[in-house]
This record gives sequence, structure tokens and C-alpha cells, in this order.
Amino acid sequence: MFFDLQFPTFLKASIDARKWISWASIAALISIGEVLEIDFEDLGYTSQWKSSKEYSEIKENEILLVLKELRNYEIHIDFQERVPHFKIESSLVKEHIDHDSFFFSPIDWNQISKLKNIRTGRSKLTKEIIEKFNENYAKKYSVETIISSMMDWYAEKIHIFLERMKNDNQQLVE
Repeated sequence: MFFDLQFPTFLKASIDARKWISWASIAALISIGEVLEIDFEDLGYTSQWKSSKEYSEIKENEILLVLKELRNYEIHIDFQERVPHFKIESSLVKEHIDHDSFFFSPIDWNQISKLKNIRTGRSKLTKEIIEKFNENYAKKYSVETIISSMMDWYAEKIHIFLERMKNDNQQLVE
């Protein structure tokens, strides 16, 4: 899967368009799991996938957990502000900042916990996870960097799983 986070030239001047593109990139990232379930069912890999180490690692990844609930929050409740590069404390940032950089504003636990998933305990998201995300990621890395690195990480987990399935199937044939 490839999702280009670069902004088309005609959108670069539009802050609102870039904010919506960042929202769409979160939605695309989180939908990978939903699409995988369908694809793996078609391939007959559902039980192997759900019992795999990679599946567990994906389900336990705190950044993905935050992004999933952030997507839900933005769909059902309100849009989480993105902060342009010139309004952040640049001394905290751990990457090159350019004029296209947007950062997550701190996620408010009281706001995001309005989600039904969180209120009912279906989500594993906690106040501590939100605080850790705000401190270790939102202040230090752009939205694009966070999403891009999570897409790469996710793709690696899928690749490892599929390689194992391929090798297992080859051993069955031999």
C-alpha cells in the first residue's frame, strides 16, 4: 500500500485543505486493518492472522490506538486542530521543519473520552496513553512523519506475516 503524503501544488497554499488531507491520511491508515480482514478471509488466512504475533503487535501499538480513536473522534464529535509549523515550540521538534509541516495539537483526554468506544471500555485507550502520545509524538513529530512511519511499520508487519504464510505453503507443497 502506498499513500503519498505530499501535497499537490494547488493545495499547498490552503491550510484547510492540508488539514483535511492529514485527516484522510489517518482514515486511510486505520482502514488498513479493516481491509486486511477481508483480504485475509479471501485468502483463507483469517485464523493464522488473528493468532499471529504481527496481529497482536498491531492491536497493541499505542500510536495506532491513539490514531484510531482520533479518527473516530474526528468523524463523530469534532476535528482535532492541527498546528502549523510556526506555532510550535521548535526546540522540541525532532525532525526538519518546513512550511508544509503540521503537528497535532495536544489531545484532550476529557474530549476524546466522550467516544462510546472509550466510555464503554471497548477501546484500550487510556489517559496515560494519550499523555504519552502528546509528550513523545505530538510535540516532536509532524503529522506526516507520524502517519508515514506508522504506514511503514504496518506494512512491515503485513510483509512478515505474508512471507511466513508463503513459506508455510511452500513447505506443504514440498
